[in-house]
Amino acid sequence: MHSQAIYLTILNIGGRALNFLLFWLIANKFGASQETDWFFLVYSIVYFIVGIFIQSVESVLVPFFYSIKSELIPTLLKRTIFGGVYATLLVIIISLISGLWIAPRLGFAIPHSWLYAIFICISLGVQPLLALLSSFLSSWLQFKQCFSLPTIHLSLRAIGIIPFLLLPSCDTVFCLAIAFLTGEIFRLVVLGANTLEIISPVSSQQNSLIGNPFSSITREVGWMSFALTVSFINIAVDLAMVGGMGPGSATLVDYAGRLRGFPVLLFGGILTMLLGKWSYQHLQQKVSLQFKQVKQICIGVIIGAVVIVVAMILFLDSIVSLVFFSEKFTPANLEDLKKLLFWYLTGVPMLAGYYILSKAFLVLREIKTLAKIALLLCGLNYLFNLLFLNLIGLKGVAISTSLLDVIACLLSFFLLRKKMTKLNQKET
Repeated sequence: MHSQAIYLTILNIGGRALNFLLFWLIANKFGASQETDWFFLVYSIVYFIVGIFIQSVESVLVPFFYSIKSELIPTLLKRTIFGGVYATLLVIIISLISGLWIAPRLGFAIPHSWLYAIFICISLGVQPLLALLSSFLSSWLQFKQCFSLPTIHLSLRAIGIIPFLLLPSCDTVFCLAIAFLTGEIFRLVVLGANTLEIISPVSSQQNSLIGNPFSSITREVGWMSFALTVSFINIAVDLAMVGGMGPGSATLVDYAGRLRGFPVLLFGGILTMLLGKWSYQHLQQKVSLQFKQVKQICIGVIIGAVVIVVAMILFLDSIVSLVFFSEKFTPANLEDLKKLLFWYLTGVPMLAGYYILSKAFLVLREIKTLAKIALLLCGLNYLFNLLFLNLIGLKGVAISTSLLDVIACLLSFFLLRKKMTKLNQKET
C-alpha cells in the first residue's frame, strides 16, 4: 500500500503540474478585468455544479458498487445518462440566469453583446453532464482497484484545454469557455476508452429494474449533492460579496483561491486510493475501519501539508511574482494576491485533514453528517465574510475561509470518533 501511495502521489504531482500550467496560462493571458470578473462569477456558479456532480458520484458510487450486482451496472449508467440530460437543461437555465440577470445586478457588466454572453453561458452549462459521466467511469475504475486514471482525470481535462489557450487568437473569455468544453469532452473520451466493459452493454441491455439499490443510490447522491451544494456555494458567495470592492477584485479572489487549492490537491492520489481501499476493506472484506487507522493518516497528511504551506509562505513573494508575471497585473493587484494567498494558506493543513476524515464518513455511508457539517459552514462563511470584509477589506474573505477549514476539520474529527466508537461497541 505504501509503494502504491508513493506511485499515486508522484502521478498526482505530475497531473497537478498540468493543472498549475493551465491556471498559469489563464491568469497571465487574461489578467484581471471586468470581463474576467463576469466570466469567473458565472463559471464559479456552474463550476460548483460540476464539482457537485464529480464529487457526489465518485464519493458515493465507489462504496455503493459493493452492494449492487455487477450485471446491473450498465443499467445504472444508462439511467445516469438520462438523468444527466434532463439536469443539463436546468443547469443551462441556471447559467443563463447567472450571466444575464444575477451578474449585472451584482455589478458585473455583460461582456460585448447579449448574444456573445448567451453562447458562453450555454457552453458552460453543458459541462456538468460531461463531468457527471466522467465521474461515473472514474468511480468504476476505483471500484476495480484501478487508481491511476482516477488520480489524474482532472488533469486529462487540462490536456484538452491547454492547446486552445496556446493559440494566439484565443484571447477572449468566449474562447476560454470553448476550451473548457473541449477539455471536458477529452476527459470523457479517455475514461470511456478505458471502461468499455460497462459502456458497450448500455446500448443493447434492456432497462432491467434495479429496485431498492437504485433508490438507495439516489438518496445518497442526493444527500451528497446537498452537502456539496452548500459547500461549493461558498465560492460563489465569496465572489459575489467582493464584487463591489473594485474592478478585478472577484478575479483576484478566484485566482488566489485556486492557487490555495494546489497544496491539498497534491494529496489527491492518496485520497483516491483511500476511498477505494477503505471501501474494499470495510464493505468487501468485512474488516471494520478503525478510528486509529484514520487518525494516523489524517495526522500524517496534516503534517505534510504544514511543511508544504510553510515552504510556500517563505517563498510567497517569489511564487506570486512567477505565477502572475503578466503586465496586466498592477503592483496593487500583486500585493492583494500576496495577502489573499497568505491567509488562504494558513487553513490548508486543516482542510487536508478534513478531506481525509470525509473519506471515512463516506465509507461508513454517513453522508447526512457531511451534509449537516457543510450547512453549518455555509452559514458561518456568510457571517465571517460580513465581519472580516468590513473590518479588514479584501483579505478578510481568505481569513474567513481558513477559519472554516479549522472548524470543519475539528468538528469532523470529534464526530467521526464518536461514530466509530459506537460502531466498535456494537460489534463487541
